[in-house]
Amino acid sequence: MPNIRMRTSRLQKGMIIKSDVYTRSGTLIIPEDTVVTKEVFDILTRHFIDDVIVDYTPETKTTPDPALLQKNRGIHPQKLEEFTKTFHVAEETLSQNLKDIALQDKDVDIQTLIDMVDSVVKKADGDTNLCDMLFNMKHSSETLYSHSINVSLYAQLLARWIDLPPEEIELVSLAGLLHDIGHLKYPAEEQKNFSLHNELSKRCHEKHPAFGYKVIQQKTIDYRVKQAILTHHERIDESGFPMGVSFANINNISRVLAIADTYATLTTDEPDQPGMTPFEALKYLEKQEFNKFDSRYLLVFIERIAQNFIQHEVLLNNGQTGVIIMLNKIDLTRPLVQIGTQFVDLSLRKDLMIKKILN
Repeated sequence: MPNIRMRTSRLQKGMIIKSDVYTRSGTLIIPEDTVVTKEVFDILTRHFIDDVIVDYTPETKTTPDPALLQKNRGIHPQKLEEFTKTFHVAEETLSQNLKDIALQDKDVDIQTLIDMVDSVVKKADGDTNLCDMLFNMKHSSETLYSHSINVSLYAQLLARWIDLPPEEIELVSLAGLLHDIGHLKYPAEEQKNFSLHNELSKRCHEKHPAFGYKVIQQKTIDYRVKQAILTHHERIDESGFPMGVSFANINNISRVLAIADTYATLTTDEPDQPGMTPFEALKYLEKQEFNKFDSRYLLVFIERIAQNFIQHEVLLNNGQTGVIIMLNKIDLTRPLVQIGTQFVDLSLRKDLMIKKILN
């Protein structure tokens, strides 16, 4: 019987946890071989444990605990609606703040921006649900301001996953909100025709990091945020822009920001170009861009984002549907998929790929 990593929200009564579970401070809260009950589920949720290792047998019929069943059905529509409304309010708030800073030369209202993004985070229940919410939001979020919020949130997640200090996590979040402010210094006609995908692939608006740095250079914000705004398109192999600087000149905040910005762009739908699926985007980062980012951070990002889609239903390119069961540690972007009672290892079936996440 295989042991798999399963999202806490997908646990069912009677499953067996097959690895000790610790808090972030190192305290054991659930020992190996514990049977999942409502009490166990509540402990995991209270300590913000996103996933655990369980004994999983597809033929075994488990009796869902009614208290867990609703959580296993995915995001509740009302929760998604509340998240979406809060996100759009944040989008309007950010729009006005960035315009005030870039066009009216006002100072950065740091507290307002941090409170604004925190209000969005609070509408999600932990890192896993935040990833789910952002995934479900992507079809309705394609403006510069929604992109900036997405980048801020993904960057904040990565900063937590790599255990940056709380102070730096807040700076990462702020840098994500401000990173593209330089676009507002372009003429209105150029802004209207702006495309995130063209920015990434064709270097359109190539000077926007320098423009953004000039806008915030004299503002009362941490110098590391200013550096990150200037260097979020720089790459450690010196292939980035606008200066082509090396690894030593790209600070931690910018390295985190670069990964979050690229992933958010790749998965964004635009009128002239649909976004990639999460697994397509992660594969692109892994195979095409690996040497351009801090590999320590990128590997963590790929694994944690991919883990989020365990137990999600997917459509393969051959028309079959299945459920992602576990990740392959050697090839994180090609997981094990269960179709009926059969398992398909995408790391071995190179002819197959995930075409769409269905839930």
